[in-house]
Amino acid sequence: MNAALPVLFCLLVAMCVIGLISMISLRRSLKREHPSVFARVSGSSLQIANDFSFSKFLLSGAYTGSVGPALRRKFEVMRLFVFAYLLVFVATLAGLITT
Repeated sequence: MNAALPVLFCLLVAMCVIGLISMISLRRSLKREHPSVFARVSGSSLQIANDFSFSKFLLSGAYTGSVGPALRRKFEVMRLFVFAYLLVFVATLAGLITT
């Protein structure tokens, strides 16, 4: 068995928890600072379709013209975090497949 897989798995779990907490904080900040943008992007409830809409808003970079500089920085950090998570996830899958 590949020795790096347990480390990658622990990293994924930690990143998942950190990402969840960060995403909740980001949504709350957006709702508090820009309620009209929040309503347009994710509606008023936390349904799965609204979560996909919010993820699309985050990953596409559509937030750049809609929010202030402080919140834009949070979005950019979260966007990089999501891509880093996906990279670790793919590395873990590749390790599982090749073992």
